[in-house]
Amino acid sequence: MKKKAFAEWFEGVFPHGCFWWLLAAVAWNMVVYYGSRLITTGMVHHSVALPIDARIPLCVPFVIPYVLSFPFWLFNYWLIARENRETCRRVITAEMLAKTVCLIVFLAFPTAMERPELTGNDPLTWVLRIIYTDPADNLLPSIHCLESWLCWRGLKGCRKTPGWYKTVSFFFALSVFASTVLVKQHVIVDCPAAILVAEVCLFASALYWNRKKKKTAAPLPEK
Repeated sequence: MKKKAFAEWFEGVFPHGCFWWLLAAVAWNMVVYYGSRLITTGMVHHSVALPIDARIPLCVPFVIPYVLSFPFWLFNYWLIARENRETCRRVITAEMLAKTVCLIVFLAFPTAMERPELTGNDPLTWVLRIIYTDPADNLLPSIHCLESWLCWRGLKGCRKTPGWYKTVSFFFALSVFASTVLVKQHVIVDCPAAILVAEVCLFASALYWNRKKKKTAAPLPEK
């Protein structure tokens, strides 16, 4: 009886098998972000910083949206995946395609940047210090920006999600974009590159699933 109750609860939380799509996306993200370093360590890393990047000051309070982006992604992808099977497949496929593009770029053109020295002892600087323990590489395109943009774009077509939350998601995504450069985790070029990759992969995913749907719906030829 307990197994049946758990199965019903699980299906209610993760309908139409979306749990496995979400799990695959998380796993592929880990492979791309951390696995690529096993190959690029020791390779020449390039800087794509523009002159304006040196003029942008470090703004420690923006570490808040930078950190909050992680639960933001998880919650939004869960909302997207719950919408229906078609939306789940289309958006998660786009997400995994985008990560594959990231992997190719990380390996073909490794990027890195210099970070400023942190001097404060306040709680937010302490959090930023922890973030800085992660190497400043795998920058182009910004995965932070990529995920935030996909979360908002994926929600746009979700009827079960209220309009006010979609608006909140859009502005929060913009705050994440700002945070990546203001806490000196990325340079400006990394942000539009993330949008470009996300949009191309959303288009490719929609094209693939629409064609697959048409083939499935097409009547069988008469013998």
